[in-house]
Amino acid sequence: LWSDHNGAANAIHISATCKQLVLLGGAPRAPPLRVGQLGGEAGAEAQRRPHAGEGEPGQRQQEDQERRRAAAQEADALARAVAARAVELLAALDDRCVTNVIYMLAKLSIPDHPALPILVGEAGRRLGTLEPQHLSNVIWSLATLGARPPAPWLAAFAAASAAQLAASTP
Repeated sequence: LWSDHNGAANAIHISATCKQLVLLGGAPRAPPLRVGQLGGEAGAEAQRRPHAGEGEPGQRQQEDQERRRAAAQEADALARAVAARAVELLAALDDRCVTNVIYMLAKLSIPDHPALPILVGEAGRRLGTLEPQHLSNVIWSLATLGARPPAPWLAAFAAASAAQLAASTP
């Protein structure tokens, strides 16, 4: 769907897609409990038997891993396309969208995207207008990605953070 309509994507689409990718690409969800995982003698017996149509436990685990791997590859490809589109629309993006794209790249562990330095540079130009949540997301993302912006960027970040802190109420 994204590849078919990428050219029509605007800042709202980019921000919403980033949010959904972060949710989908986050920590693996635990599989639903089977009766055997609840405990007790009857539960232990049920855990030893595969449910109808499930195949052997090792086969199920392998299939699950393959599905997760394929989903992660799709999420990575989509995240890369979204970040590239964000750079194309940079002037039209609001502060939240810029920081959401950076956050998405961090959450999905994509430190090598060519859009990252461009987006971080743009965030640096906007540091004085970023809300506390945006400031926090950007610095967390950079730390998570192992990226260290230049000293002037960090000094501007510290000044923007200090200004937000002074303006906040306990």
